[in-house]
Amino acid sequence: MDDEETAGHPWTLTYKELLDRVCSDYGFRLCQSEVVDPWGRLIKQRYLKSVDGMSIIHLPANMEPETRLNEHTTRSLCRRLGIPPEDFGLYPAE
Repeated sequence: MDDEETAGHPWTLTYKELLDRVCSDYGFRLCQSEVVDPWGRLIKQRYLKSVDGMSIIHLPANMEPETRLNEHTTRSLCRRLGIPPEDFGLYPAE
């Protein structure tokens, strides 16, 4: 989806902007751990931790901070985080 198609839509955030807002507005904390895969490569795993520390939400590994989110991806991340999609300018799920 190009900039012309998404111009003016409130859900056209970057992945970083969405995570920043989730942390500031909902109290999640962005965390990272490093593990070694079976081939000896270092893998960085990013996740969000809830305010009470009881919930951990693993984040997609293939998304870069500057990735521009579309409506479908934004809605999927909201669902994963338990955040109403309306908070990001999307209609509620039907």
